[in-house]
Amino acid sequence: MEATVEKTNHEKLQLAWEKIPYGAKAIIFDEFGYTRQNVLDIVGNGRKDDAIILKLLEEIKIASKRVTDAVNDRNNKIQAL
Repeated sequence: MEATVEKTNHEKLQLAWEKIPYGAKAIIFDEFGYTRQNVLDIVGNGRKDDAIILKLLEEIKIASKRVTDAVNDRNNKIQAL
């Protein structure tokens, strides 16, 4: 049996940024106040403070959920037609 290796917070952040849904990056930039360069620096640089990594990861989750909820709401309205 192979032991599972827990991903670091930085690895989770990188994966989240790769998989972020369309439209969620705009929320990260517009509403959470990040610049593209700032995000790329945090995602690309694993030497950042873990609190900064976790904050961005949590904000990606929030933005992703908001976009997903909006898409699901629109889909439900279309399906109800």
